[in-house]
Amino acid sequence: MRRFYFDRQTDVSGTSGTGAVVEGVQFSDGSVVVHWLTALSSISVYKSIEECIFIHGHDGSTNLHWFDETASEPHAPIVGGAIAAALGTDDADELAADADELAASREFYSTTPSTAFAALDPEAPTDE
Repeated sequence: MRRFYFDRQTDVSGTSGTGAVVEGVQFSDGSVVVHWLTALSSISVYKSIEECIFIHGHDGSTNLHWFDETASEPHAPIVGGAIAAALGTDDADELAADADELAASREFYSTTPSTAFAALDPEAPTDE
């Protein structure tokens, strides 16, 4: 992970103001989450820092400043909790394979949460 902020020199939209307007984090896969430090605050997710700057950089009127000179090492995935219990394993590789299989079968995508969780646990009650 790597932390940053946007320093806006000119407020083109009249919404964000100038100075430090965003604080954010770039994750090990390159994706970015930004938190707007404005009166009407929001949190947004982007595929990359380049995409975020393209959208919010206002042609150079916003500067990117890194708090961290280099990214930290990615952490190992945390495996456990309800999903691991439902699937009967806490093995990360096995859980990843199960998730890929569910996504490929598209059974996980449904209109109700309980039906979606039935794909994880066939004995779970559903709304249907």
